[in-house]
Amino acid sequence: MESLQSSTCSKVCEGSESSSLGGWDICHRARLIPCSCSSPPQFTVCLRCRGQTIYQQVLSVERPSSLQGWNWGYCGRYAFYHALYPRAWLVYELPGQQVVLTCRQVSPVIPHDYKDSSLPVAVFVWEVENGRDEDVEVSIMFSLQNGTGAKEAGSGGHWNEPFTFQKDGERVAGVLLHHCPAVNPFSLAISAREKAGTGVTHVTAFNPTGLGREVWQDLLQDGRLDSPTGECLHPLWDGDALTHYEEWERKIEAWQNPILENSQLPSWYKSALFNELYFLTDGGTIWMEVPPDCCAEDLQGPAGAGLSHLLPVLREYGRFAYLEGQEYRMYNTYDVHFYASFALIMLWPKLQISLQYDIGECPQSPALVPAQGFPSG
Repeated sequence: MESLQSSTCSKVCEGSESSSLGGWDICHRARLIPCSCSSPPQFTVCLRCRGQTIYQQVLSVERPSSLQGWNWGYCGRYAFYHALYPRAWLVYELPGQQVVLTCRQVSPVIPHDYKDSSLPVAVFVWEVENGRDEDVEVSIMFSLQNGTGAKEAGSGGHWNEPFTFQKDGERVAGVLLHHCPAVNPFSLAISAREKAGTGVTHVTAFNPTGLGREVWQDLLQDGRLDSPTGECLHPLWDGDALTHYEEWERKIEAWQNPILENSQLPSWYKSALFNELYFLTDGGTIWMEVPPDCCAEDLQGPAGAGLSHLLPVLREYGRFAYLEGQEYRMYNTYDVHFYASFALIMLWPKLQISLQYDIGECPQSPALVPAQGFPSG
């Protein structure tokens, strides 16, 4: 099988008050390999009243050639986007339903907090506002493809499994997606937090290139997915994200509010100051741990000995590299970093030191590998 699709569904019963719904932990640009592509992850909403499904819609304006058994083509006039990186909001005013959904995305990109900022996670928090005069049962389904569907993936090997995790009275359930290419295998997780009035169901696999009717009808029937039993596992990052995102939001607000509340700064400047930080974490960024017993020569060869005084910083904060762009796959290009380095210096200065370590060693270790150039003009 070239690729698998997996879905997790959270359901909450709503009266006339707003309520938040713990969400999924990966960003929309779901790529760990630069320039690689797969079907984008999707949210679907199902509304039920008095035991009957009254509305089911993929929350996407797209109309893809696959999964045509799903109801695509959400009207963009009823969706509103707001961004203040590392947070973003999407508000959906469901047409004709008197129900408003707000999806709030939170990523732990927190100045001077190296531990939590290093976590490759994101949380989607759903709030439901019911304007009807009766209770509404709301289900939010998230689907994510494991694999790109490329020909080279035809040998298979990818597989998914359900999991549950419980700690300190909190219970998280979801699906682990094990991506098994020949180089750099990894696992992803999608999950939701269970709490009073909220249940989590899942489907571990279905064909993403087919019509997808089996999943669509499963959700349409009762607002739930038929779930196989999950093992009690512990995907550490996933559980931490769903139980710590409120603390992350408080730290992000403490960082951003002094700037946002400064009336002397224009709005465009405030927006650019935060929203342009996406380049630090866009797909392809590498942040590696340095073994505690390594020496400078292990990292950079003989030339690294001259920078051995920086080893304590590298051991504590690791080595950091980011792409110039998705289409230009060069790491830490120094002319570009010259203009972009201010963000690291002000917000994560130890990463700036780590990056400078690698740059400072380069003149002492010239590359001896022959290279060809193709100039023109």
